[in-house]
Amino acid sequence: MGEPIYTDSKFAVRTIVQTVRRRVSKHGQRVGAVLSGPVLTALLDHWPKAKMEEALARHPEEVAHAVLFMPKRPLSIVIRNLVILPNSVGL
Repeated sequence: MGEPIYTDSKFAVRTIVQTVRRRVSKHGQRVGAVLSGPVLTALLDHWPKAKMEEALARHPEEVAHAVLFMPKRPLSIVIRNLVILPNSVGL
């Protein structure tokens, strides 16, 4: 029941970030968002256990490296989407 609201809230955050980014980029400012993955809440009680374990098996330091990648790009380019997914290789 709550999944559409959760999904809509993520979309709203992305929309706000893109709008602000367009307005401030001409001043050399960068705007980005890190939208968390699943969080242990009642919303995800219906998820299969294996799916939840995979989603929670992230490595924070790897996510941090990816996040730091974004502001290090030249001002002339925009990274609109950075998707980080778990990979079974190396786990």
